[in-house]
Amino acid sequence: MRLKMINMDDRDYRVVVDVECPVSKEAYLTWIGFTEEGQFMTFDSEGILRSFNFKNQQWIPSMDFKIKYKQFYDKIWITGITEGEVLAIELPSREQSVPHLA
Repeated sequence: MRLKMINMDDRDYRVVVDVECPVSKEAYLTWIGFTEEGQFMTFDSEGILRSFNFKNQQWIPSMDFKIKYKQFYDKIWITGITEGEVLAIELPSREQSVPHLA
């Protein structure tokens, strides 16, 4: 899987980043986005949260939810990330892949 980040600010559509996007073996991406501070992050179905270092163009594993939250790592839906917190909701069951919005 590859990640291409395109500059949309100046409408020049210049490719800013074009790199491989790591995913754990036999996993899939469940969340991809930016933190409040502008750090690019991914979260996969094996519970690995990764951040992208723009300076050296490398991915860094930031947290392994499978180790820290073994009983429910596969039942969370990330809603946002700040400098010190991962904001998420717990899904009612493992079969539910996205939250039901009322």
